[in-house]
Amino acid sequence: MQDWILPYSKILLALGGVGREVNAAIVAFHLALETGGAVIGFHVHESDSSEADAKHFFEDIKKIASKYRVKFEIKYCGSKKSAAQEIIRELKTGGYDVCICTARMKFWSKFFGSVSREIVRKSPVRVILVYNPDRYEVLPEKLSTIIIPRESEYLDRIAIETISTIASSWFTRNVKIFFVHVTEIPPTVPIEASLESTEIRDEELGFLREVSKQIVSTATNITPGVIVSRDRAKGIGTFAKNVNANLIVMGAERKNYAPRYFSKIFRGARARFVESLADQLCCPAVFVFP
Repeated sequence: MQDWILPYSKILLALGGVGREVNAAIVAFHLALETGGAVIGFHVHESDSSEADAKHFFEDIKKIASKYRVKFEIKYCGSKKSAAQEIIRELKTGGYDVCICTARMKFWSKFFGSVSREIVRKSPVRVILVYNPDRYEVLPEKLSTIIIPRESEYLDRIAIETISTIASSWFTRNVKIFFVHVTEIPPTVPIEASLESTEIRDEELGFLREVSKQIVSTATNITPGVIVSRDRAKGIGTFAKNVNANLIVMGAERKNYAPRYFSKIFRGARARFVESLADQLCCPAVFVFP
């Protein structure tokens, strides 16, 4: 195994029993396929009303796991505590390498937090959070196009390592990977004029050098993409739509993943790009929190 492939020997897949979690499961199976790891679907039993539907959904997930030929089992947990508390406890005691879960975009969770937010803030291991567009579709068995939006050298490395692991499986041998840099320009500056800016040209040249460095260090075939846009999230969303992307993957900072309510009040905090991009999605997006 290449040294840049992440050693995910044991993956916790947090499951609530809802249909949109299928894409988080597929991401987990892609990672486990190359590393030979096991995926443990962890379900916290909270009420009897939805358990029948959940178990039916879990049978469908098991069938998908068999197609990928990965080790998969479901672990049930009955508790009066919150689902997030039980998942954190399992992560601390179960010897996991990573937790994968789905972000739910319900109204109250946008303001006051959710299970996924608490997991990101308190997990002792890496967290991979999967957002789905409002009208989501199940990820194809074989991925063809993945986008990495440029963030920072550290976070980009995390995203590229994750994609390199996924792209090494026999399911995604021919996947096309776009590494995308967005130059944001103010509304008062014409886009045509910005294209002639020396500063922007130097910025793009630096980006191309970074892409070359990443290709050499990870042995991953990456295609650079440069976007000029007035809004970074919208620019990435439009680019993803134009290239028919299956997946967007990027690294993200845990310290910037506080409940949305507080980030709206305290505008001095860094912009909530994770949430902004989630609102622009045409395909699932994966945020990797180290």
